[in-house]
Amino acid sequence: MAYISQRTRADLDTPHEIFRSPIKLAILSVLILGAAGGCLFGAWMVAQATPVTAAKGAIPAAVWVLLGIGAIFVLLFLLRMLPKWRAIGQPALTISTRGIAIRGKDLVPWAEILGNTWRSQSYNGIPIGAAIEVQAGWGQVTCDAYTLKCSSAEYLRLCELYRQVAAPVPDAAPRDRAAVVETGAEPVADPARAAEPDDVGEWDVRRRVPALALLGLLGGLAIAAILAVVIAQAFLGSSGKPVYSGFVNTGRGAGDLTYAYVFGAIALVVAGLSAPVVWAWCVEPKSLVIGMSALRYGQRSIPYTTIASLAQRTGRATLVTAQDGTRLRLRWAIWADGPLWTELLTRRSYRPLYAAAWQAIGAGAQVGFGGNLSLDRQALHLKGRTIPLETITDLYVQTGAENGVAYRTIRIRTQAREHSIDEAKMQNPHLFHGLIQALLEPQARAGSPLKAAF
Repeated sequence: MAYISQRTRADLDTPHEIFRSPIKLAILSVLILGAAGGCLFGAWMVAQATPVTAAKGAIPAAVWVLLGIGAIFVLLFLLRMLPKWRAIGQPALTISTRGIAIRGKDLVPWAEILGNTWRSQSYNGIPIGAAIEVQAGWGQVTCDAYTLKCSSAEYLRLCELYRQVAAPVPDAAPRDRAAVVETGAEPVADPARAAEPDDVGEWDVRRRVPALALLGLLGGLAIAAILAVVIAQAFLGSSGKPVYSGFVNTGRGAGDLTYAYVFGAIALVVAGLSAPVVWAWCVEPKSLVIGMSALRYGQRSIPYTTIASLAQRTGRATLVTAQDGTRLRLRWAIWADGPLWTELLTRRSYRPLYAAAWQAIGAGAQVGFGGNLSLDRQALHLKGRTIPLETITDLYVQTGAENGVAYRTIRIRTQAREHSIDEAKMQNPHLFHGLIQALLEPQARAGSPLKAAF
């Protein structure tokens, strides 16, 4: 979802120009030219230290190598940095409701953009470069982003806002009295009153062997056992008496057994992390069915009306919490197609969750989402801060992947600062999106977060 206030929409009528940062350009220029100067100085030092050879005027090969490397740095400055300095007063790229325009290249309309990526490059955690890649149906347009006067989060935020404003707005469906939830305070328009029905029917989730966890447990225990035998033999020696003192062999030099202790400890840690999954596979129920009105786990049936929250644990499990406080952890390593059946479970449990939360908000209560995050009819409460809904200028979801793990971050911008929320640490993120959208949109239209809109 994405929300844009009327004030922000008015600002988005003007294209946003992004320039190069003189400070970043100066730092890179100094580094490149300094490297070239260092090569020249090194060549001079080598030439001074080399004795005169029989061939008069002969130049050592090391001097030529250093001069060549220095010439490469000078060429790099002339080709990459000097053009950026000459165009320092011109925008490197422009984002507008029409699309993305990179200097010197054709504008890419939003309708033709298939992918928009800020790709960062690093070496041992040190950033060494960045590039913007805009993928269209007819090709790819790139822009060097390392020296831009803009961060990756800000760039993606601007792109999302302009894309939302440029998208055609569908005609609003007529509202009727059935779309209104009666609360203790006043009628509340319920724009997300129900999830769309699905045609999946009952889903009997396939159970599988957690091969990686089983391998980690058995392999870790086997390696630890082998290393334990090695350590025991080293302590007892051939005569049956201890010949080692502590963790080292004082007779053969320090650290002879360090590898055994280190790898043995690592093997035990791997086995310990894998053991809960294998144990769950052995003792927990053998069937999981996503029914039309209830979740069936073995002989246990959990109606969707009794589910209090759903949460995903970094792509490893789905945590179901009932209203009586009992928890059910469904591990994706055991139950195949975790993202798919979790999405179906989320859809089917959404209606009762939303209805109960909406009634609570209408009565003036707060609805919590875990991680010091809650929402009421007037404000969003995040990590001890109160963010009035009327101060929110835009809200969007940023998706990506880091070290192969996908993430979703909710970014909320106010008139003063930007706040971020990691969806992986939330309970009921789908419910949060539905509620805050229902609260923000009427406020953008009429100035009241709970004013009836029928």
